[in-house]
Amino acid sequence: MQLPLLFFSTAANRADSARSDGERLPSLDRMSTREVLRIINVNRSTLYRWVKKKRFPRKHKSGGWLRADVERWLTEHEGEER
Repeated sequence: MQLPLLFFSTAANRADSARSDGERLPSLDRMSTREVLRIINVNRSTLYRWVKKKRFPRKHKSGGWLRADVERWLTEHEGEER
């Protein structure tokens, strides 16, 4: 399941993702907790309980949830009751 892009990149983000030698770094498409909660439709405490029990991916060390992790989780748990 592909999630819609919920924010737009800025010039600063584009500059951060390009190296001076011309090689592009992979961008980390991060989502806020609010965005994740809206998509998976659970309470904040439920989300963090799932993370603690390893039922949902952890936040990335750079901050925010990785869109790819959330999409993978949604695909794996498609049709389950939450």
